Amino acid sequence: MALNARKVVVLVLALGLVMALSVTGCKREAAVGDYPARALELVVPYPPGGATDLTARALVSVLPEFLGQPVVVVNKAGAARLEGGEYVSSAAADGYTLGLFPPSVGWPEVHFNETPYTSEDLTIICRVVVHPTAIVVRSNSSIQTFDDLVARLATPGFQYGHTGVGANPHVTMTALAKALNAEVVPVPFKGDAGVAAALAGGHVELGVTTLPGILPQIQAGNVRVLAIYSPTAVTELEGVPTLGELGYDLEVPYADSMICGPKDLPAEVIAKVEEAVRQAVEHPSFKKIMGQMYTPVAYLNYADYAAEMVTTKEAMKQLMQELGLIN
Repeated sequence: MALNARKVVVLVLALGLVMALSVTGCKREAAVGDYPARALELVVPYPPGGATDLTARALVSVLPEFLGQPVVVVNKAGAARLEGGEYVSSAAADGYTLGLFPPSVGWPEVHFNETPYTSEDLTIICRVVVHPTAIVVRSNSSIQTFDDLVARLATPGFQYGHTGVGANPHVTMTALAKALNAEVVPVPFKGDAGVAAALAGGHVELGVTTLPGILPQIQAGNVRVLAIYSPTAVTELEGVPTLGELGYDLEVPYADSMICGPKDLPAEVIAKVEEAVRQAVEHPSFKKIMGQMYTPVAYLNYADYAAEMVTTKEAMKQLMQELGLIN
């Protein structure tokens, strides 16, 4: 009898465990099905005011219409921009913590020798826009044209400000200097706002930054654009050439902004975010703001962007090694 009683107890416990696991699984499925059921965070790895921050704020102004919940921008600027990436990579894989990242944060192992996380710790959901990179000087600078800049770069030790080590402006200028056989001194600042402040304060004569981040200074007449790094010219900047038009084909990937989440995001969450972003970037309000920022909308969905990244990441890694920026 005692043996039978023990068998009954074991059987009851086993059945209870199975039921508990079943209930947990149902709750998880219900939770994913109800996603999103509360507000989301969209992490920006820069201070307020730069291109990525402005794009994020434009996006969250329309995204709730398609997600059905508020989305709040959270700025986490520090540790070479990787603080924001680490925050998202360590978040719960429930879709409530996302990031709007440049490649240097989305694929940090391609841009830095040592990183607290890699792209394998993230889910890269889609691309939103591509930010043109601008090479600028103060309006009162004696450097009037790109040819003037080339002449100045012939003297070793010329300093320029950029948005952070490994970021697209830094890589672009490093590649350009190599093409010109010029020796330059890069000075990193915290994002576009830091470069703008350094230019205004006379701390550097040249700035290499994203175009939207320096645009208010351009429109105010405080800085002059010598050239941009972009697949196409910006019609609003009459007479400003692209580096390609000037004969410099640098093979530096352009400055994407991508939506990322933690790894192991459920497929249903990825699909919902992907579709909501697709609809948001087509919203007239978002497109108007991007137009005002001289930034082309360049949406790519999860599958297409993943396919593109296979070659882009490898090309970027090789370039970073050739330029001596990583081992």
